[in-house]
Parts: sequence; C-alpha cells; structure tokens
Amino acid sequence: MRGLSLKPGSTFEALRHRDFAILWAASTISNTGSWMQSVAVPFVVYDITRSLSMLGLASLIALLPGVAGTMIAGAIADRFPSRTLLSITQSAQMIAALALWMLWLSGHHVVTPILVLVGLGGFFGGLNQPVWQSIVAELVPRESLGSAVRMNSLQFSVARSVGPFLGAWVLKSGGPSVSFAANTLTFILVLMGLAIARTTNTILQNSESPFRQLLGGWRYVAGRPALRIPPLVMFVLCTLGYSWLQLAAALARDRFHQPKAIGYLVGAYGIGALLSALTMNSLSRRVRRSQIVLGAMVLWGGGIAALSTTDTVLFGCLGLGAAGMAHVATTATLNTAIQMQVADEYRGRTLALYIQSFFLGAAGGGFVMAKFADHVGLVTAMRVSAAGIVGFALFARFVLRLPLIDRDQASYADAANDVGKRKVGAPKRAPT
Repeated sequence: MRGLSLKPGSTFEALRHRDFAILWAASTISNTGSWMQSVAVPFVVYDITRSLSMLGLASLIALLPGVAGTMIAGAIADRFPSRTLLSITQSAQMIAALALWMLWLSGHHVVTPILVLVGLGGFFGGLNQPVWQSIVAELVPRESLGSAVRMNSLQFSVARSVGPFLGAWVLKSGGPSVSFAANTLTFILVLMGLAIARTTNTILQNSESPFRQLLGGWRYVAGRPALRIPPLVMFVLCTLGYSWLQLAAALARDRFHQPKAIGYLVGAYGIGALLSALTMNSLSRRVRRSQIVLGAMVLWGGGIAALSTTDTVLFGCLGLGAAGMAHVATTATLNTAIQMQVADEYRGRTLALYIQSFFLGAAGGGFVMAKFADHVGLVTAMRVSAAGIVGFALFARFVLRLPLIDRDQASYADAANDVGKRKVGAPKRAPT
C-alpha cells in the first residue's frame, strides 16, 4: 500500500486499521465472484426461456428473499456478535453457491432449481448485509468511520466493475460453470478474514423478544426524520433506476442485438460506480450530503434517458456508466448519513431497514419494469423511469426535506438517552 495515502483525511484512511483492511480485501474478491455469478444467472435464464417476464421473475427471486433475510437480521443484528453472524451467513451463501455449481455441472439445466438456489443465496445475502454494514463500526475508531463507510462502498464498486467483465470473459471461454465455481471459492477468503480479524464484539443483555426489539428499532427510525429519509429514497431509486441493471440481459439481446454484451453493460455500470467511489471522499468534504444525493438523482435519470435513445453498445455503456456513478454517490452518502447519526444500540436494526428498502425496491422494480416493458417496450419504459427519478428528486428536496440528512449526531449516548425517555427500550451492551 506504499502508493496509497493512508493519512487521516485521505480516501484510504480506513486501511490504516489492520482488521478493516483484511476484511476489506477479502470481501472485494468475494463480491467480485458474486458479480460474476450475477452476470451468468440472467444470461442462463434468458438463454433458456427467451422471456423478458422470466428474466424479471429471476430478478425478483434473486432479491425478494433478501427482504425476509434483512427483517431477521434486524431482529438479531444487535443481539449477537457480528463476526459470529457473518461466519454463519457467509458459510450458508457458500453452500448455496456450491449447490448451484454442482447442479450446472450435472447437466440439469432447468430454470426452477436454478432460481430456488439463487433465492436461497439471496435470503442469506439479506441476512448478511446489515451485519456487514454494522461490523464496519467495530473495525475502526469513530474518526475513521466516514472513510470506512466510503471504502466499503468502494469495494462493492470495484467488484461491480471487475466482476461483470470477468463474468463476460468466462461465459465466452469457460461457460457459466466457471462463474459459479469462482463465486463458491471466493467465500473461503472472507471466512479466513473473519477468523483472523479482531473486532470489538459485543453481546446484548436484553430480555425483550426479537420481535419487540425489531419493533423498537422501527420506532426509533420513525421518530427521526433524518433516518426515515434514506430508506424511502433508496426504495424509490432502486425501483425506478437499479431495475435496468437487472434487465441488462434483455437490453443486450433485444436492444443491442448482442446477447453476450451483458458483461460489458453491467461492467460499465460498475466502472461508473468505481469512479464515483474514488471521488466521494473529496466530494463529501466540499458538498453537502443532500446536494450530492440530488445531483446523483438527476444524473441517474439522465443516464437512463440516454440509454433509451441509443441502439449501440458503446453509448449504452455510457448511459449505464452514468447510472452507476449516481448509484454509488447516492448509496454511499445515505449510508454515511445513517452511520453518523444512529445510536450504537440501534445501528444493526437501522441499517437492516435501510438495506431492506434496497431489496424491496430492486426486487419489485426489476419485476414491475420487466412486465411494464413487455407491454410498452423497453424504450418507453426507460423514459418513464428516467422522468420518475427526476420528479422524485424534486419531491425529496421540497417535501421530504432532504437537507435533514446533512446533520451529524453529536453523541450516540445522547441519542440513546433520548430513546430511553421515549420508552422504546434501548438495550444495554456488555463486552464479551
């Protein structure tokens, strides 16, 4: 890391902390494998069925179980050590990926069992995400938390840009089985990282049932407008914007007439995301969070509008690249807003609600947009999505009062005390 600046205030500041750096590197490689599979699965489903509706259904099945997973994660994320939970969820995802690999090698190329295994992996992925976001705060001190959140977004962006290109290459050279194998094997790195890294694991002394604790988390978010905004914004943007990344297989085959261009389209989205992640640290120091989110929404809508005007892969990649830049700018900023304002006692449950909004929007959006495009065509559906995103940007600014996310919580303890006065039932922590 000699070529990187790890000084306080730099983009890569969080990598100064050994345990964060270990898990960051392992998860970057693992997520790259996941994105390789994410290219292979829709390619396989669309190749077998040639149905846009089935492609939308595959997207729904891949993401909807994650909603259930995040709900369960919200109930348990603040009750058990994060490292223990992550070891379980990563192992379960690896088993689901291994089963999919073995199924493909067996020659049983039928959509139903493929989607069942993808859905199973999605469920454990939903369990995994809130806990993964929560463990970031256990790996770095508070002064490095903002950098760690942005670096977490960066590793997803690196994987999102590299994985699809690798996925497209192995589809041509080795077929889907290589993508499935890569995804399976990369989970081992994360499990090794979890075994090596040291975290400030805590357990909760709480007599409440998981359901009541989850309900307490919802009440906590409902009572704070600044924490209510991110889940709603994420849900709408994933419904209208992220859905087109999920429908890249249809765009490649029906819009650009190059089925295997799916890897380039998804990769372009990832490259845009990566460029955005690399600039977020400096941008966030000069521009308010609300202004970044508003600008990103306009860029997202513009990227999809541009995508609707072209039938060439190159310009399609540019449109999706712009959407990818907007996606990371939005998610990194909203995630930072939550992390900097939420009380430790409610971090897991609040992040679970935020991630749940992503799964709901992405799953429902992919399915609804596929059905809508079946009736009105891909071009019209994209233009409606673009207009909806820009319109929502205005709604968020003037109705939702988006500038509320610009505030920081001065003290987590103050927030916890406030919650106690409201009788939500803040749990107490005890070190392991």
